[in-house]
Amino acid sequence: AEYAKDAAKSKEPWKDWEVSASFDSTHWISCKSSPGWDSARHYRRKPKTVTINGIVVSKGLTEANYDTLVYIPALHLHEKYIAIRFEDTYQRSLERGLVHATKEDAIAMADALLACIQS
Repeated sequence: AEYAKDAAKSKEPWKDWEVSASFDSTHWISCKSSPGWDSARHYRRKPKTVTINGIVVSKGLTEANYDTLVYIPALHLHEKYIAIRFEDTYQRSLERGLVHATKEDAIAMADALLACIQS
């Protein structure tokens, strides 16, 4: 349904979409044409990005469902992120673009923020 909305607005809606490169959806590749909607793969809109001190990272989620596993950059931890079940306590982090769907995105944001303060 979301892809159909994009197709109504764009002649090349696939440019804003990715397909999982593996069954576990940890690696994503850009769609090169209209997706085939293979049931063994996952599809998503490309994450929006932000540039922090010249480093491009995922902008973070704009909404999250209660009790969904999400990841937040944590500059003070060795792992550079925390994994939590989303609840109202994290609403401000969500509003600030700090809540991510993957730990890789949270780590990338932590790295970009650390690069700003360590340079």
